[in-house]
Amino acid sequence: MIPRRSIKAQLVFSLAVLAVSLVAWDAFTVVSQYRDSRAQAALLVEDIAHAISGSLEMVLGDQRHVLESLVADSTLIRGENPACSNTLAAAARLLRLNTNLIVVDQDGELACSGMGVPAPDVAPLGDRAWFQAVRQDLDFTLGELVIGRHTERWVIPLAIPILNADGTFRSALVATLDAEFFNQYVGDLGITDQAL
Repeated sequence: MIPRRSIKAQLVFSLAVLAVSLVAWDAFTVVSQYRDSRAQAALLVEDIAHAISGSLEMVLGDQRHVLESLVADSTLIRGENPACSNTLAAAARLLRLNTNLIVVDQDGELACSGMGVPAPDVAPLGDRAWFQAVRQDLDFTLGELVIGRHTERWVIPLAIPILNADGTFRSALVATLDAEFFNQYVGDLGITDQAL
């Protein structure tokens, strides 16, 4: 014979089942909302990253065009030209994004600089990856983030070759883009530190 439960026991059991069901439903709702919020946040971050990437690509493209324009009249920026540093200083002021504009000769020595004559202890730049790439590929090169030897700041070098009449490598014109610019640029977009 099956024992009969009291009405009180059945009521307690029913309330317990109902409470567990409600807690499970609430947990499912919270997890679903969390997943939806996370997916929306990921899409928002992706959209912001694409917008920043597109804008920075335009900035880098502008920098490249300026370098190409300066190289087109390479007599102005040859290291042996006494006006080279003055030309680079004026161009750097116009660009405003650069820490410096420099010309590096075929051996990696700093030929002239928009910041003036470097200290004698500034090491040659021939060992830098961007210099090796521009010298070998004879094409525009976007370097890695480095500490500039002349500026002693974090910079991203953008280099373009200056060629001899026979098409061989003569030197490189380099814009050292101040890495701090990227922090300011992203900050100007109104992105919070947490979102960044």
